Amino acid sequence: MQMYTMDLPSRPDVLAAIGEVAVRHGQLDLVLRRLVHTLTSMDIQETDAATEGMGSAELRDHVKVVARKAIGKGEPYLKLCALLTRAKVATQHRNALLHGVWGAGLDDGETVVRRADGAFGPPPSVADLKALADELAHITFDINTARRSGFIFVEQAARAAAQEGGPRNDAG
Repeated sequence: MQMYTMDLPSRPDVLAAIGEVAVRHGQLDLVLRRLVHTLTSMDIQETDAATEGMGSAELRDHVKVVARKAIGKGEPYLKLCALLTRAKVATQHRNALLHGVWGAGLDDGETVVRRADGAFGPPPSVADLKALADELAHITFDINTARRSGFIFVEQAARAAAQEGGPRNDAG
């Protein structure tokens, strides 16, 4: 029976790809926090304090709650839900690839990963890690674009204009 010891991957390209996935996922979480800021009109410091310690799943859930209040439940909300689903799937993929225990066989020194089910298997390839990093970057870009100039921005502007053009309650 093969025995294993905890270890880090020895290949610099694997470590770099792992780092790229980690950084891209951090960027996704930051954009989700900025989306909360956009949807609530809270200042950034308040938003950061309010979302401090929230994991990715909790952030996505919180975005849905504030989005329903800010943009309603129509098409823009459904588009946002689709983006959040992409983010969820990418986070689950990240967790599956990176949250195992990395090690090496004592007999052969071969890098292995102990998965959540307890089985040992080969580590993810650099190509798989880079593909995930790219997907995280695309999702982050799409969410950020939606909030800064896309469908969320447009919906919020339309709601603000409707409120300004609504009935006035002043004498005169």
